[in-house]
Amino acid sequence: IQELLKGETAGQLRFCSNRPHPNHTLKDKNHFRGLYEDGYEYSSIDGNNRSTTLAQFFNNEFSIEFEGEKKVFYNKCNLEKGETNLEEKHRTTLKNVTVSIVVYFGVSRDQCAASFRSHNQSTKLKNQEILNSYPYAISSWIREEGNKLVKKKDDKPVSVTIPGFTLENHRLENH
Repeated sequence: IQELLKGETAGQLRFCSNRPHPNHTLKDKNHFRGLYEDGYEYSSIDGNNRSTTLAQFFNNEFSIEFEGEKKVFYNKCNLEKGETNLEEKHRTTLKNVTVSIVVYFGVSRDQCAASFRSHNQSTKLKNQEILNSYPYAISSWIREEGNKLVKKKDDKPVSVTIPGFTLENHRLENH
């Protein structure tokens, strides 16, 4: 968030469509069809942390240290914690951030995993992130359990809204 306020870019968010595609193998058809039938049109390949962080900050779920003060996005400051609202000009800067969205169609789970690893070569990935990028049954189970926990929070599917773009039913499906 601080980098965006300094004029940096948000980077790319990468998704794949869960719509069944003729290029899919039987295993991929079953995987993507299941997600699509459950109401998840897209799965996150990369950028899940960025999109979640932006949405949480816009929803005042945490404060940032900015210009020497604790700031919340707007109207939910905790004065006892020393928090204040982000100034209007800075809220406007964040609302106008351009986010590059890439959506792949007809890709396999292996291609999603390879795309994640390829686009993160310049970043030191944690071992768990590398392991989760492979479409193993245990990785899928971990994501499913994570999704259950997120859904229990308010019993609604997660929705990530970034000004100018919305992915409804966005999921913690990070191949």
